[in-house]
Amino acid sequence: AGAAMIIALLLALAGTTFAGMTLLATDGHGPLAGTFLAGLREHTVEEVHEFFANSTIFLVFLHVAGVITSSLMHRENLVRAMINGRKRAPSSDPVPAEARIETSRV
Repeated sequence: AGAAMIIALLLALAGTTFAGMTLLATDGHGPLAGTFLAGLREHTVEEVHEFFANSTIFLVFLHVAGVITSSLMHRENLVRAMINGRKRAPSSDPVPAEARIETSRV
């Protein structure tokens, strides 16, 4: 679910960015000003940009709620794991703790 959320967030941000650059092009500014996108209706492009921006905000709130819910359900700090890249090993791990410590030093 986390990977799907990251892909959704990246797509929403890409849509917001592209629609924003297209909106600038309708005014004759920005990197897309000399392209066919400059001829699109400003109101339509503005609505698309607003849709993607609102979708991004919604996905961010959904992501934060999912992280909080998952952290509470699994009794682990996912925020810390996202920052340092390490998660606690599952308790049903067949490898003894001593072996994990030895292999992590290699």
